[in-house]
Amino acid sequence: ELEFDFNNRNVKDDGVITVVPIGNFKPLTR
Repeated sequence: ELEFDFNNRNVKDDGVITVVPIGNFKPLTR
């Protein structure tokens, strides 16, 4: 599931790849 979200956002934000994983990890850990 994490890879799916990361890939989806990676395509939209081609310059915010570092912010994508950090934001995805927070909700997943919840």
